[in-house]
Amino acid sequence: MQMRARAGGRSAADFFAPAGALACAASLAALLGLAGCSGEPEPGDVWCGGLCTAVMRCYPTSSVDACNSTCRSDRPDLALRSSAGVAAERNCLAGLTCDVFTSATAWRDETTACRDQARAAIQPTLASRAFCQDYAQAWFECGDYYPLDDCERSFSMWNPAFYDRLTPCEQEAICDGLDACVRGVFGDLHL
Repeated sequence: MQMRARAGGRSAADFFAPAGALACAASLAALLGLAGCSGEPEPGDVWCGGLCTAVMRCYPTSSVDACNSTCRSDRPDLALRSSAGVAAERNCLAGLTCDVFTSATAWRDETTACRDQARAAIQPTLASRAFCQDYAQAWFECGDYYPLDDCERSFSMWNPAFYDRLTPCEQEAICDGLDACVRGVFGDLHL
C-alpha cells in the first residue's frame, strides 16, 4: 500500500458540519412568511417539511407553501440527500427551537444534533458500504482513521449521486489534493 503525502489536515467527518448557518439566519426574512410540506416524497420536500413545521410553530402566520418553496430553492442540494436520512431527520427538525431562526449558533448546534440523531438511527446502505471501502481507505493512506461504520452511516445520509462527486477525490495523488477536493465538494453544497 502506498501512503499519500500529508501536510496536515482533517478527518472526512469534519465535512459534515452544517454549511450556511449564517445564510440560514440571513434568509430568515424569507422563511418568516413560510411553513409546511408539499407531501411529495423527494428528500428536499421531506427535509423542508420538518423545517417548515418549526417555522410554522414559531411564526404562526407563515405560509406552508411559501416556506417549502423557499426552503427548496435555497437548498437545491437536498436532492443529494437520501430518503432514509431525511426521513430520520424530519421529526427532529420539526422540533427545532425558535432560536434557530435568529442565531447561527443555535442553528448549527440544533441541526447538527438532528443530523447526528438521524445518522445513528439509519442503517448503512449497500451503496454507502461500497463507497466507503475506497473512500475510507483514501483517508487512511493519508494518516486519518475514518472507521468504516462511521463512514457508512454518514454516507447513508446521502444518495449515490453524491458519491459520484467525491469519487474523483480518491484519485488525488497527494493528501492535500484529497483534502482540497473533498472540501470543494462539500463547500459547494447548498443545504
